[in-house]
Amino acid sequence: MNLMPRAMLLVRGGQTEGESIPLNEGMTIIGRSSVSDMVVDQPSVSRQHAAVRGDSQGFWLMDLGSRNGTFINGNPVGSDPQRLTNWDKVELGGMSMHWIFMESQDTIEVPRQVG
Repeated sequence: MNLMPRAMLLVRGGQTEGESIPLNEGMTIIGRSSVSDMVVDQPSVSRQHAAVRGDSQGFWLMDLGSRNGTFINGNPVGSDPQRLTNWDKVELGGMSMHWIFMESQDTIEVPRQVG
């Protein structure tokens, strides 16, 4: 069994204020494209704008070459993954809404895939 911290992005602003998006181990692609894991239908968001990667060490945000940028607490994020910590404000350039990153101090057991 793997121990994986629980984490989510809490929506602040916009029509979905207060909703949460769970984050899991692996890659979560954020973008305007319908094939993104997290679809954000805003003109200022690129088709594949950013990604959050979860692993046993935590959660990491990276920009995927977006046209309007990705930010943590107002600081630009490039293609090099940046570690997310509790209460970080995640923004995709030009949007009126943003997300707050929250990671539980508790852990949950995630079954290891065999194969």
